[in-house]
Amino acid sequence: MDDRRRDDDEREQQHECEDRARTWWRSLPDARREQRDDDLDAAAHRRRQQARAARDRVARLVSEHLTERQREIVELIFFRGLDQPTVAQLLGISQQSVSEHLYGKRRGEERIGGIIPKLRKLCAREAEHDATRMSSHVADGTEATSGSA
Repeated sequence: MDDRRRDDDEREQQHECEDRARTWWRSLPDARREQRDDDLDAAAHRRRQQARAARDRVARLVSEHLTERQREIVELIFFRGLDQPTVAQLLGISQQSVSEHLYGKRRGEERIGGIIPKLRKLCAREAEHDATRMSSHVADGTEATSGSA
């Protein structure tokens, strides 16, 4: 009985909080609400652009640095959404082999190879390169663009 009363109290507090938030939002002048909506739209747009740029960068790294077999596995797992056993069956290899392609093989205490570790290293290297390039543009007073090298 106490649990039910506690749940009801929590639900009522939640509803009161939501009502206060709605009242506050409605009390804002229209221009302020519109500006807030515009700010949220702009932030969402920036996030979509950043996500698109990251996907494009990873796609370029995949095409430039992975073998044909690795590219097939990336396509099937990450773009078509297939699981490892299905990929293994399609490619005529074992599920363990698919896993080793993705994550690498363990040799003693070390992990050797693997698509994911390789892409992580490549992305980190590019991010470091971008940061160096950006700091050099700041130092010399020029503006960095995505097409500059």
